[in-house]
Amino acid sequence: MSHYKKYAILLCLVIFLSVSIAQAQQALGKPQNVYADKDTIYWDAVANAKDYRVHWASEDGAKQTVTVAAGQTQYAVQGLQAGLTYIAKVRARGDGKNYEKRGKWSESVQLKLPAIVTTLKVLPAPGNIRLVAGSTVAWDAVAGVNRYRVRLDPPNAERILKRVDPPQTQISFDNLQAGLTYTVRVRAMGDEVVYQLLGAWSDALQIVVPLPQLTPTPQVLPAPGNLRLVSGSTVAWDAVAGADRYRVRLDPPNGNRILKRVDPPQTQFTFDNLQAGLTYTVRVRAMGDEVAYQLLGNWSAALQIDAP
Repeated sequence: MSHYKKYAILLCLVIFLSVSIAQAQQALGKPQNVYADKDTIYWDAVANAKDYRVHWASEDGAKQTVTVAAGQTQYAVQGLQAGLTYIAKVRARGDGKNYEKRGKWSESVQLKLPAIVTTLKVLPAPGNIRLVAGSTVAWDAVAGVNRYRVRLDPPNAERILKRVDPPQTQISFDNLQAGLTYTVRVRAMGDEVVYQLLGAWSDALQIVVPLPQLTPTPQVLPAPGNLRLVSGSTVAWDAVAGADRYRVRLDPPNGNRILKRVDPPQTQFTFDNLQAGLTYTVRVRAMGDEVAYQLLGNWSAALQIDAP
């Protein structure tokens, strides 16, 4: 017999034996009544199972398979992430001789641990809210703050909200209307991870915007009193409180008026070159600084001077 024939006969014998063994193995049933509760999968026992294979996969692509002993009909999956959904299934395995090595997979079920709900803390109200200068408001820093919200309530308009980012703990308000009182409050805002978004409001702070000071109307300086001739052509008068200077007026009967300046504390003036035989009229007024007093004070009473 040739070698070729020997190999052909041996191959046929192997195929025959393999088919005979396969036909002799019995099929295993598919696990029934499969259900899940949180992280645990349950199923009914499968007769003649050597063990079970439990498989699960997460919605983000992670997957794993474990072997469970034949006497068990449940398995608690370890390491599931709370809030994620996992798909799980189970199948029986045989001894590979009398029963098939791998049975059919069961229907899939969902495993899911409930999401962990964390109670976020509420940030405390900023303390020591105060007016530091003009319309600038400041407060004490709050630990854990993400930002601050400042609320300005005018008495006659809509509320204004401003954002202040740490480490700043103050804000200046512009264009506040004079004569009005504004109310200011501040709250710390959380990161929504450790702290809630809205912290507690601070105490209220009142900002009173004063009216602009009115500039007083400058007073009129009174007329210098006791205008008199003291000698020859020298005239004198009583001092006027607040006078910046004096203006002396000489009116000749037949010529142009003459004006002379006299600076305090001087309160007299001597005229030169008066024409003999004529009578001159003299008056004096105090001049103001144009701040507290008007420029032009009142004229004094007239004084007649007869030139010698």
